Amino acid sequence: PSRHKTPPVIRPPHFVVHATLLTPAYLQGQIDVYIAMATINKRKSPDETSKDNDAKKKTKNNVDKQTDTSTIAYEPFTLQKISSKINDLCAKVPQVPESGVLAKNDLALQKAWASDMQETLEGFNLLLACVSPATYKWSSDRSGAADQNLGALSSELANAQDQISSAVSPKLSNVLAPVVDLVVKKMITEKGEKNGNEVKTNEFTREVVDPDFVKLCGNVLARNAGMLRQVVLANFNKAMKVIADYEKARSKDDRGGNYGSSLAY
Repeated sequence: PSRHKTPPVIRPPHFVVHATLLTPAYLQGQIDVYIAMATINKRKSPDETSKDNDAKKKTKNNVDKQTDTSTIAYEPFTLQKISSKINDLCAKVPQVPESGVLAKNDLALQKAWASDMQETLEGFNLLLACVSPATYKWSSDRSGAADQNLGALSSELANAQDQISSAVSPKLSNVLAPVVDLVVKKMITEKGEKNGNEVKTNEFTREVVDPDFVKLCGNVLARNAGMLRQVVLANFNKAMKVIADYEKARSKDDRGGNYGSSLAY
């Protein structure tokens, strides 16, 4: 052979074996073996697994008991039911004569009318307090549009309450709960049978501080009864319309659709 040719290199057999073992497939196989051994070592005994399952079941049962309303006399109100009950309240709003004016200087009639109206408003306020539980959903489960719809619903219902509270409720309160003062109605003086000492006993009563003002408030209520009734019914109907529009907007949001309504009134 020519002297310029490089002679072949012969490697020891054990070096060739080690190079063969250190292939990616071999290394991956070793890793899989270690992972399997670690999993076996960490595997829980049947007793420990049974205890964990029992603890999970106990926790789930506790949560179910906390959220289960079947054992108590309670049924959540849906928005449809709230709206239906508001509609029923519209029929309970006290009537007024065709002239829209109650009898003047008839305080008993005025108080009866104001009492009926106050009872109706109490029912309305309690129903609106059930709207928040009926629309509750965790914030991360609501979309941006759903948040806007819920904000509009809350704002409009609060506005309806404010209109009634500012325009109607004070006039009812002035007639139903006038300012009174505690005064001495009668003083009784008696002499003790044993020692002859005088014993004075006072009987107290509540008297209206300003009867003329109460009379004036009654007449104001009487001449505005028609408009007071109109304000109440207008806001009752607005509340029902707001709830219906919210349901429509929520339905479109659940379907992923777009809508143009701004829930403005």
